[in-house]
Amino acid sequence: MKKVAGSFIISLVATVFTLAIVELGFRALGVGQMMAKPRHDRPRLYFLPEDSSTLQDRHYDAQKPPETFRISVVGDSFTFGPYLQFDDTFPKRLERWLNLNRNQPKVEVVNRGFSGFSTKDELPQVLKAIEAGSDLIVLEITLNDAELDPLNLNDTGTETRYHFGK
Repeated sequence: MKKVAGSFIISLVATVFTLAIVELGFRALGVGQMMAKPRHDRPRLYFLPEDSSTLQDRHYDAQKPPETFRISVVGDSFTFGPYLQFDDTFPKRLERWLNLNRNQPKVEVVNRGFSGFSTKDELPQVLKAIEAGSDLIVLEITLNDAELDPLNLNDTGTETRYHFGK
């Protein structure tokens, strides 16, 4: 009986020790942080280019470079592309396709989409695109963008309603 109890205790200690080593290994590698739910649609470690300061796109100079045709795409989540690699959103695909012809000026397509935007929210982005010297502005409108009484979250995180034209 003592031999069985001793074997059981040794097995239990070995199992606890092995699990502790595995736990420490996972913590050292940061696996728990990678699997945690991100605060944004795009986990910073996986989707975002290193030079970007936003979750939408890579970094572009505030003013358009010479010999460049700049397109700004303003819209909601359809433009932003939640849960996609930013390079798979339609503004980035458009940029890639337009730059296939080497005999034309370079084209920059800037993604100015935000999840949850409606037409009222998109106006400031259009103004920023004009200030940045965009040659063309594409306004992507989804069916729910022109709602008369869309849902809005205020600074406290509670729901409020704003009315069209205010």
